[in-house]
Amino acid sequence: MILAESGAEVKAYSSAAQAIVLLGVVPLYGWIATHLNRNRLIRWTTLFLASNLIVFYFFGRAGFREGVVYYIWVGIFNVFIVAQSSAFAADLFTEEQGKRLVPLLGIGASVGAVGGAWAAGKLIRPLGPYNLMLISALALCVCALMSRLAAYVVTKRQGETENRKIEKTPNRLAGKEDFS
Repeated sequence: MILAESGAEVKAYSSAAQAIVLLGVVPLYGWIATHLNRNRLIRWTTLFLASNLIVFYFFGRAGFREGVVYYIWVGIFNVFIVAQSSAFAADLFTEEQGKRLVPLLGIGASVGAVGGAWAAGKLIRPLGPYNLMLISALALCVCALMSRLAAYVVTKRQGETENRKIEKTPNRLAGKEDFS
């Protein structure tokens, strides 16, 4: 979009604008992060980014030239999604689990990047860029739901593990050991 609307020179300046915008967005995000737990922060940030895509859809359909703003937004989006995914994985998994699972997540991210680019290339002509934005917004909403589900399942599983540890702890208060 940015190349079609403005050209390569504007794209280069827009990359610098991304860095400048990040100087303000990152501290704001940090402030918000101190007021929300991580799971809620990830869900709300993902839903906020999905809502941005819906706004881009409506402005684009109305004929606004949004290539530069969209380009800057995509750069910020990329930074946030990668950072949030890493932080979410660190919160959900132990170090041992992380050593096993992070390579799988990396492979999944790489396959997803290639598959997503391939799918976008095939769908851009029949659907157009704005309809792809709506599909992307829907995909982000599904991701927010999946992060909620993942946090619930892992937390529940960790709680069951903790309960098993507690049940196997000797009952020293009663003067006997109970390993039931």
